[in-house]
Amino acid sequence: MDIEEFSQSDLCSSADLLKALYEFDRDNDEQDWGYLDGLQLSEFESYGGTILYDPALTPVNTLTFANTGGDDVHFGLLAINGKYGDTSPVVMTVPMADLDPVNANFILGHSVYEFLCLGCVHGFSILEELAYGGVDELMELFSEPPDHEEDLVFSKFRERLNLKPWTEIPRRLAELESFYKSQLVFESSGE
Repeated sequence: MDIEEFSQSDLCSSADLLKALYEFDRDNDEQDWGYLDGLQLSEFESYGGTILYDPALTPVNTLTFANTGGDDVHFGLLAINGKYGDTSPVVMTVPMADLDPVNANFILGHSVYEFLCLGCVHGFSILEELAYGGVDELMELFSEPPDHEEDLVFSKFRERLNLKPWTEIPRRLAELESFYKSQLVFESSGE
């Protein structure tokens, strides 16, 4: 379902920020400010997998809303009391990371806002590095200056959505994993 259908559905708890995100995406397409690296918005849906990737790697209690555009990496909203929205924790699923679904999923924010703040300088594709090099590799990549060609779009992105880059990234990622990882529910292998 699209953002309007989602915001009016029984599944939605709140969607003001998500609507603003989709508006920014539409305006960016019209104005051609640049490529918002690694955040390709999609329909709100349960992840169905592809020919290459098993949908069982994605938590069944998430609703996918975006992807990176590469290797089937996608972002989902974690249900809170059976609802999804701006206040949902955001889960990144990296299907190529591991065949164990627990190891293929990463918590990247306690809300959509916190998630957007994490990627608001260096983009969202870079977050996939958590699956391959861990937080140390991610921090090394974050220490490099952002791509100058993306400066305009990310500057407008931060301004429009009032985003503030994270500080203390390793500590915060560990807290999020500790708090939310146990709430992920996966399809049982026998079904």
